[in-house]
Amino acid sequence: MEMLHDYLLYNWVLILIVVAFIVILITTAFLDNRSTKRLYFLVGEVFLLSIVVFVEFYYEGQAQYNTLRLILMCIRYSATPWMLAHVIF
Repeated sequence: MEMLHDYLLYNWVLILIVVAFIVILITTAFLDNRSTKRLYFLVGEVFLLSIVVFVEFYYEGQAQYNTLRLILMCIRYSATPWMLAHVIF
């Protein structure tokens, strides 16, 4: 239960963004099918990014997870422009 609490504490902004996208998808009837699928994909990306960020910060002080943290940092910093491109295009 503590891990869930920490997850919500570290990622509340990303969780709010996911909820906002879901509300937009549910309430907007004027989007075409392709745009709706892209927004669902974006919601999934943001949710996965929140998990990556949480795991990275969870293992922050532990030396045996330095390689894992390095990989997660690469994913995190690469995902941001990727998601921005999905929003713009």
